[in-house]
Amino acid sequence: RNYLREHGAVAFQLQPLAPDVTEQIARDFLGVDLLDEHVRSLFRGKVDGSPLFTVELACQLRTDGLISVVGAQERTQARLSIPPAELDRLRLPVRVEEVFRTRLSALSERHRAVIRAASVVGTSFDARRVLAADPLIDASSLADDLRDLEREKVIEAGPEGWRFAHILIRDLVGQSLVPSELRQQHRALAQWYEAQEMRPEAYAMIARHWAAAGEPAQEIEYLEAAATSALAKGAEEEAASLIETAMAADVTLGQTLSTVSDHRRAFWYSQLGQAMAGQNRLDDAIRHFGTALQLLGQSVPKARVGWLAYLIWQTAVQVMHLLPVVGPRLVNRGDATVLSQAASIVSKLAQCYYFKAQAVQSAATHIAAINLAEKADDPGLAGVAYS
Repeated sequence: RNYLREHGAVAFQLQPLAPDVTEQIARDFLGVDLLDEHVRSLFRGKVDGSPLFTVELACQLRTDGLISVVGAQERTQARLSIPPAELDRLRLPVRVEEVFRTRLSALSERHRAVIRAASVVGTSFDARRVLAADPLIDASSLADDLRDLEREKVIEAGPEGWRFAHILIRDLVGQSLVPSELRQQHRALAQWYEAQEMRPEAYAMIARHWAAAGEPAQEIEYLEAAATSALAKGAEEEAASLIETAMAADVTLGQTLSTVSDHRRAFWYSQLGQAMAGQNRLDDAIRHFGTALQLLGQSVPKARVGWLAYLIWQTAVQVMHLLPVVGPRLVNRGDATVLSQAASIVSKLAQCYYFKAQAVQSAATHIAAINLAEKADDPGLAGVAYS
C-alpha cells in the first residue's frame, strides 16, 4: 500500500449497493421483469449490497431449481419453486465464497484435477499448460472437461484460452492443493517453460513458478534476467520491482544462498540505481549506486569537503596514468572484473550528478570511472567514461 501511495495511486472506498440496485442486477441476470416478494426478501436479506454475490446467488438458485420463471413477454416473474418455509432448512450461502465452494464440491474428481492444475498455471491458462502442470491428466478428454467446467460457471473462455470465472474461485481451488503437490506442479511448469517458452517475456513467470516450487536460487536467476530485459526495453518500474523481489528473496533466504556473492548483489543495486535514474529519481539512484560500490570495496565521499579532496586525488591519479613510466605500472592492479564493474557503476553515478548540476561530484566521478577502467585495463569502458 505504501508503494502504491508513493506512486500516486488513489484508493476508492466501495460502499454496498442499495437494495433496489441489487434487485435490478438479479432481474437482469435471471432475465425477468419482476421478482416476487419472497425472492425479493431473499436477495435483500442475503447479498448485503454485493453485486458479485447477487449474481452468484441468483446463478445457484436457478441451477438448483429453487427459482422458476413464470409469465411471458413483458411480465415475466421469478418465483420460488419451493414453499417459503423451506428456505430456512436449505442453509443457503451467506457469502460469495460459500457459493463458489458449493459449486466446486459438486465437480467430479476428474474435473477437480483439471481445475487444480489450472489454478497453478494462473488466472488465465490453456490446455498445454494444464497438461504441463499435471501430466497425469487425460489429454484426450481435456477439451471436453474444460467445456464442462465452463458450463458449471467455474471457468470461461478468454482471448488466449481459458480463465477463471472469478479470482476467488482460483483462490479456493488453490487452497485444496497440499503443499507438496503444489510445489511439484509449480516445478513441472517452470521446467516446461524452460523447455518450451524460453524467451525474455517469460522470465518473470518462470521465476514465479520456481519461487512457488521452493527453489529460491532459480527464482533469483530468472528475476535477474527479467530485470535486465525490462531495463533494456525501458520498463524501469517493472525492472525495479523485479530487482527488489530478488533482493527480498536474498535477504529472506540468504543463509542458504551461497551462490549470491557481494559482486552479484552489487550488480543488483547497480540495476536498481539505473532503474531509479530512468524514472528521474536521482537521489534514490545515487543511494543505490553508492551501496553497489560499497559491496565492491569502493566508496565515494558524502560531505562537500570530502568531494573536493576526492576530485583532487582522482585528478592526480589520472595524471599518473598518463605518465609513460608510472602509468603502465598502475594497470591490472586488482581484480579486473571487479574494477570494470565498479568503473561502470561510477560512470552511471557521474551521470546522475551531472543531471543534478553538482559539478564537483560529476567531475570527480567521471575521472574516477576513467581511472578504474584504465586500472582494469578495459579500454572500451574507459572510452565510455571519457565520453
